[in-house]
Amino acid sequence: MRKSCHVLLVEDDEDDYLITRDLLLAQTRVRFEVDWCTGYEEALAEIQNRRHDAYLIDYRLGERTGLDLVREGFGSGPRAPVILLTGQDDYEIDLEATALGVADYVTKQALDSTGLERAIRYAISHSRALDDLARSQERYALATRAANDGIWDWNLADDQMYFSHRWHAILGLIEPVDEGGPQRWLDLVHPDDLPELRVMIDRHLAGDTQHLEFECRMRHADGTWLWVLCRGLAICDGDGIPTRMAGSIADITMRKRAELALSESEGRWRTLLAHLQEIVILADREGRFTYTTPSMQRWLGYDAEELIGTYLVEANHPDDRDTMSRAFAEVRPGKPRLVTHRVAHRDGSWHTLQSTLICLRDDPIVQAVLIASIDVTEHVAIEEERERRELERRVSQRLEAVGQLAAGVAHEINTPLQFVGDSVSFLKDAVNELLGLTASYHELMWADTPMDINDRRSLMSKAEEEADIDYLNERIPAAFERTSDGVGRVRSIVQAMKRFSHDSGIELAPADLNDAIETTLEVCRNEYKYVARIELDLGDLPLVTCNIGEINQVLLNLIINAAQAIEEQRPDGGELGEIRVSTGVQDKSVVIGIADDGPGIPLELQDRIYEPFFTTKEVGRGTGQGLALAHTTVDRHHGSLQCASEPGHGTTFTIVLPLQPPTAGVCTAPEFGFSQPGRAGKVAFDAG
Repeated sequence: MRKSCHVLLVEDDEDDYLITRDLLLAQTRVRFEVDWCTGYEEALAEIQNRRHDAYLIDYRLGERTGLDLVREGFGSGPRAPVILLTGQDDYEIDLEATALGVADYVTKQALDSTGLERAIRYAISHSRALDDLARSQERYALATRAANDGIWDWNLADDQMYFSHRWHAILGLIEPVDEGGPQRWLDLVHPDDLPELRVMIDRHLAGDTQHLEFECRMRHADGTWLWVLCRGLAICDGDGIPTRMAGSIADITMRKRAELALSESEGRWRTLLAHLQEIVILADREGRFTYTTPSMQRWLGYDAEELIGTYLVEANHPDDRDTMSRAFAEVRPGKPRLVTHRVAHRDGSWHTLQSTLICLRDDPIVQAVLIASIDVTEHVAIEEERERRELERRVSQRLEAVGQLAAGVAHEINTPLQFVGDSVSFLKDAVNELLGLTASYHELMWADTPMDINDRRSLMSKAEEEADIDYLNERIPAAFERTSDGVGRVRSIVQAMKRFSHDSGIELAPADLNDAIETTLEVCRNEYKYVARIELDLGDLPLVTCNIGEINQVLLNLIINAAQAIEEQRPDGGELGEIRVSTGVQDKSVVIGIADDGPGIPLELQDRIYEPFFTTKEVGRGTGQGLALAHTTVDRHHGSLQCASEPGHGTTFTIVLPLQPPTAGVCTAPEFGFSQPGRAGKVAFDAG
C-alpha cells in the first residue's frame, strides 16, 4: 500500500503548476494529494491552518517572494518541511532560505519525478529530525532549569569551554563571558580546593573513575565563597580517547552551612552529654542498647560502647526485670514512665537507679525509647536509714505516750481491782461463816444421842442466825458479780493497751477505725474523764487500709490535746466539758472529726501548730511534736489533717483518709519513691 502525502503547491504560473503536479502524480511509491494556491494571501491562510505534510513554494509570487511567505507564515524558524522552487540558481537566495529554515532549494529546470519525491521525502525527514531535536532540547532545558544547575561543556580538542547562563548566575556573573579555556573556571576555585579538583579531573580523563564528582568552593562576584557540587562526564572517541567533557555545578552553600551547623550542634551536644550527670540510654524496639552516654562509666563502670547490643531487661536485678519489661512495653508517646530499679555495676554490686522512660519510637531519626537515669543508691540508703529511725521514733513515742499514761492506766486498773479485792474479802468471810454452818449441820446430822426434831431445828436455826444466812444469800451473788465486772474491766484495759502499743511496722493493712477510736479512748480514759465527757457518733465504716498503730497515735494525740485544752479553761473544776468524736464516709474517704469545746487556738498561732517542737503548754506538759507527727503521719497515708478553731468556741480537727491509698501495701513518705531492699522495683505513671 502506497504512502500518502498531502502537499500544498504555491505557484502563480498555471503551466508550472501543472508540470509540478504531474511529476508528483506520476510517482508510484507515494500517493500525493496536491492543493494549489496562486496568490500570496490565499497561501498564507492555508499555511496558517497547518494541515499539509509538505510545502512547495515558488520564489516569485508577484510583488512578494516565497521567502516573504515563509517568513510571515512560519515565523523565524519553521519546522514544517518547505522546499523553495525557483527558475534560476542564486547563492544569496539559497543562503537566505537556509537561514529561514527552508529544507531545500530546487530549480525548476532540474525537476523530475524521482528527484522531486526524494526532495519532499528528505524535507519531511529533516523536519521531523528538527522537531525531535527541538523537543529534546526543550526537555534538556526544562530539566536543567528544574535542577537549578549551571551547565559547562569542555571541548578537549580545542580546549574551549561553554558555560550556561545559569552557571554565570550562580556565581553572580551578570554578563556571560565569551567562550574560553578551562582556566576561567579554575581561576574561580578556592586555592585550597584547586589541587584536589585538578587531580580528580585528571583521574577521570585517565579512566580511573566513572564520573567526576567533587565539592569545592568558588568565588562569587561579590567576593564571597560559595560551596558548589561539581559533576562531569568525559566522552571518548572510538579509540577511547576523551574528546569532550560536560557537566554541571550546583550551589550547595546552604546545605554545607546546615551541615556545619549540625556538626557544631552535634559537637555541643556530645560535649554536654560527656559531662552530663545522668545516664542517658537509647533502646531500640527490641529493647537493645543502641547508645549510652559516657556517664555510664562514671556511675556503673562500663565504657559508653561496651553495652551496645545488650538487652535492657538483662541489665536489671532479677527481681526488677518484670517491672522494667512492663514499663518498656507500656511506654507511649507523651506518656513517660518512672521506674526505680537495680542494675549491676561492673564490680558486681547492685546500684539503684531512678529512670524515666520516654517513647521516641515514632521519631523518624531516633526510633527508640530514651531512658534517662540517675543513680540514687546513696539516697536509697539514706532513706532506708531515715525510715528505720522514723519507725523507731514513732514506736518510741507511742511507748512513751503509754508510759505517760501509765499512772492513769494504773488508776483505771486499781479501781476495779479494789472492787475485786473487797468482794474477795467479803467472800472469804462468807465462806468461813458457811463452813461453820456446815460444821454445825454435820455435827447435828451425825450426833450419837437421839435428839428431838424440834430441838435439832432450834439448834440449826441458831447456827443460821449466827452465820446470818439471809444476808449471805443476798450479798454473795452480788459480790461475785462485782468481781466478774472488775476482772472484765481490767481485761478490757489490758487488751486496749496491747492493741494500742502493738508495733505494725510500715505495713498497711485493712483496719476498723471505729474500734481504733474506742481502743484509744479506753487507754487514755484517765486523761479526760475528770474534765470532759465523750460523745461518740460513729458511723458504719468499711475497713480502711492504713497503718493502725500510727493512726492510734494520731487519735491519742488529738484526744489528749482536746482534754488538756478543756482542762486549761476550768482549773478549779466545774462543769465537765465535751469531746465529740464522729466518723463517716465521704466519697472514697473516711472522715474522722475530733471536736472540743475548749478555749480554741489564737488566730496568730494557727499557722504554726504543725511546726515541730512548737507548743503553748507549760514545761513538762508538751514537747511540741504531737501535732507535727500527726500531720506527717496523715500525709504519709495520702490523707489530710485540717484544723478549724475559733477562740472561745473550741477546736475541731478533721482527719480524711482514703479507703485505699495509692501505694497500698507499704507506707512510705510521699517525697521519696525508692524501692526497699529485697523488694522488686516500682513503676509509676508520670504526673505529666
